[in-house]
Amino acid sequence: MRYEACEDLSEPTLQSFIVRVWSEESLDGRRTLTWRGCVVHVPSGKQRYITELNEVTAFIASYVEREGASPDRDAPAEKR
Repeated sequence: MRYEACEDLSEPTLQSFIVRVWSEESLDGRRTLTWRGCVVHVPSGKQRYITELNEVTAFIASYVEREGASPDRDAPAEKR
């Protein structure tokens, strides 16, 4: 996958997010780890706590779609 440098950060449609993930040990005595996280939309300050990683993409996609873009638009055709 090719990534381009973010050169023009003044674009009006720019969206920024902070994603934090951490593990928590279960309290049931089995010593299993559960991943937790938080995604923050920087411009609005809105945040969502997550218990599954696919919730990160769902939260981000909701903002991308508001701008009129399809979150899968740049994905290779075989993955669509």
